[in-house]
Amino acid sequence: MSTNSEQIPPLIFSNRIHSSFDDPPTYLFRLYAPITRGTTNENEVISPARDSRDRNRDLFDIQPHHAASILNAHLRWKCQDFDDCNLMSWSSSLLFILRFGLYRALNDFDHPSLEDLRILIVDTSRFPRGTFIRDMDAIEAFKSYNNELREKVHKWRTGDLYFGEYLSQGHLDVRGRCVETTMEALVGDGLLAALCPRLVNPSTGDCSLAKAVLEVRKRESGRVLEADADDSGVVKAVERAWRCLGVTWCLPVSVMLLSLRERRLGEGDVTMRLLRENFDDEEAQTFANVQYGRESYMKQMPELGQYRSIMLNLLRGARRSSRDSSGSDDLELAMDNLSL
Repeated sequence: MSTNSEQIPPLIFSNRIHSSFDDPPTYLFRLYAPITRGTTNENEVISPARDSRDRNRDLFDIQPHHAASILNAHLRWKCQDFDDCNLMSWSSSLLFILRFGLYRALNDFDHPSLEDLRILIVDTSRFPRGTFIRDMDAIEAFKSYNNELREKVHKWRTGDLYFGEYLSQGHLDVRGRCVETTMEALVGDGLLAALCPRLVNPSTGDCSLAKAVLEVRKRESGRVLEADADDSGVVKAVERAWRCLGVTWCLPVSVMLLSLRERRLGEGDVTMRLLRENFDDEEAQTFANVQYGRESYMKQMPELGQYRSIMLNLLRGARRSSRDSSGSDDLELAMDNLSL
């Protein structure tokens, strides 16, 4: 565990051609369990590389065939075959992270409880450019050096099996730039089942992880929406996020929880009305510069599109309020960026 008061600088991915360096999603999630390899806590995230020399080696400084083998093994959950694996995974999709937690509760050999499964959330805007790289950018860089990376992983990620994965490497000091909670605290006591029952109980028996996420995405995306008749889920999501994460993280995480399924977002609908009752315009404006990832990413992850839509509606409400009170529109530039 880090003991120095001065933060340790992250190991930056040195390849500067990748667009994911410029606008990573503001919030990335990492789920870990008691048997997770490497180190993860509120102070630091350290790769499982055994040798300190390997922990200081950038993926792009390794011989490309070996780097491609490490990347392929890591993305296919086989990194235990490499003592010098220097990568750690994150996701921009809370939907995937929550299903991953349920999967691990059933499939880890020690069957961890939801209280044992922890979720770390980082604010990427507080890290230097190049700290995180999108999995697809790394795959594109190395796929020509590894057949499985090219023929399997790349095809999965360009198809339906995309879950907003990002990578960090080496020793990542996260003090003061993260928040942590447990699965139980965030979505226990039936909250997840109420917000997204198909995620908890997929209709197909073998939908243990990826297929369960795809089922939710396909069932929710594009279906005819009815007005929310029950506001308890919205209120509970906000209350739970506030209790678990505090005021700084409450709005984005509660909106992500509500984005697990499609919702109506008109002025008179329950979701937007209750969010506006719980978060004032000043709080909403604090999140005007949140990044969601590029439009092409969200086409594969409708839950992120829903998240952006809700946040956009909140900001529009704040913009109207700002105009009414001051005659100016301080959020115009931010709104233009969000609408791209």
